[in-house]
Parts: sequence; C-alpha cells; structure tokens
Amino acid sequence: MPIRTSIQGEVSLEDAREASADMANRAAFQVLSTAHPGSMLSELCSRFKETYELMLKEKLKGSRVGECRSLGIETVPFGVVLNPAPAH
Repeated sequence: MPIRTSIQGEVSLEDAREASADMANRAAFQVLSTAHPGSMLSELCSRFKETYELMLKEKLKGSRVGECRSLGIETVPFGVVLNPAPAH
C-alpha cells in the first residue's frame, strides 16, 4: 500500500489502506467475474495485478504494485525449468 507517491506526495496510512483494499476488491471482482472454468490461476493472478495497479494508479497517482510474496510460501514459476536434466 502506498504511503508516498511521486505525484501526490504524502498519503495518510488510513487513506492508503482504504484505497488499497477498495481497489483490490474491485479488481478481484472484475477479474473473477469474467473468469471461465479451467482458467489458470497464474493468468488470473496476472490479470488481477494489472487491473489492481491500473485502478490504484487512478486513485493514488504515482502509486505502484510490487510483487506478492508471503513468508514460507514458495514461488512456483510456470513454464520455467529450474533444474534442467543434463544432456546425454
């Protein structure tokens, strides 16, 4: 959640929390309400982040959305081979 933006300057913690939560809820609704059965979670997550960032930037000029990371939860990249088998 932004505390200072490059355009608007200082943003109170209360305003930042409110805007972040509101835009996250709106972005989640927009993405999930148009999702189809069988949609890949990675695609939905990417669409959520893009939508959330656009909405938050409109509300709090100059804000940005960083990577989502949770302590103890391993990031699983899709379509990336981490330890390729040696060539024979």
